[in-house]
Order: sequence, then structure tokens, then C-alpha cells
Amino acid sequence: RDRPRPPPVSHPAVRHRVKAAEKNGVTEVQIPRGACPRGSASDRRAREDKRGLALAIITGAALLRLVFAAIIPAFPDETYYWEWSRHLAFGYFDHPPLIAWLIAIGTDLFGVNPLGVRFMMIVSGAVASLAMALIARRIANAHTAAETAIVISVMPLASAGLVLATNDAPLLATVAVALYWIVRAIQSERRSKESFRAWC
Repeated sequence: RDRPRPPPVSHPAVRHRVKAAEKNGVTEVQIPRGACPRGSASDRRAREDKRGLALAIITGAALLRLVFAAIIPAFPDETYYWEWSRHLAFGYFDHPPLIAWLIAIGTDLFGVNPLGVRFMMIVSGAVASLAMALIARRIANAHTAAETAIVISVMPLASAGLVLATNDAPLLATVAVALYWIVRAIQSERRSKESFRAWC
């Protein structure tokens, strides 16, 4: 008699587990809660709503930061970095060049004002929040991704650090994006094209 096969799973966090189980003849696979999709249309709509909720939270937080960025006067450190942006280089006395390059982009778009100086930091913060929400979704589910977006949006350090023109926002963004691709590579099937693309 044929052994029952594990349920079909499309979630990237467990797809490789199911394939390994099929090869080894294992009939039971431990799947994280929320990773296996339900069959009903209402469950699919609920997952889609939660995915949209995470994106809405990140977008709303970014818009709120834009408002604060426009009305709060620039701090001395920010004007120091802005001065660097007037003389672009590949390095400065005590910092790498990215902060100056980002400020230069923002001031080219919005002029020399607090919003222009801080604009790219807010974009970096939104990218970091999105990457962390995607990590949570891959590891757990869409509900956890929405919770992650809420936590990042209300954390005091994130509320201030992702508004001001400092190195924190671009550093957080690059680390979060790197972690996302690492998680994606680990969850992919070994020696697969998806794993190779994620590591590259």
C-alpha cells in the first residue's frame, strides 16, 4: 500500500522540508503554524488582508515621519553631514560616504531644507521595515509580518532614528535587506537556482 504523501505546501519556509521528507519516505512533517495555506476563500482573503495591513502600517509610518521631518529644525549633526553632501567624496573624517550621498539626493529633490536633508533616511527606514516584515512572513506568517511592522513603527529608537539624517537608517536598511536574502537562501532547496540567486 502506498504511503500517504505530506500535504502540498507552497510556503518557502517549509517547502524544502516537504521535499526532503518525500525522498526519505517520511509521512509526517512539522510545519510552522500559518505556513500551510487553507483551502477556503475566506482564509485566503484573510491572509491577503494581513499582507496589506503590514504594507499599510509601513506606508503610514513613513508618511508620518515625513511630516515630522519637515517641521523639526535640523540638528547640528545633520548640518555637519549636509556640509559633506556639498563636497561629495568616497570618505570623510569619521564616516563612510553613504550619508552624504543620500543627503545630496534628498536636497536635489526637495531643496536645502530639513525635509530634503532627511528624505532618503525616511526611505531607508521604510525599506528596513519592509525587509523585516518580509523576514517575519517567511519565517512565520502574514500575521507576524503585520506585528513586526507595528513594532518597528512604534519603537522609540525607530521613531526618532528613522527620521533624523544619521547613519542609523541606511545601516538598518542594508542589514535588514541582507538578512532577508540570507533567510531566503537558507529556506531554499540546497544547490537550487533560487538558493544561488539569494546568496548572490
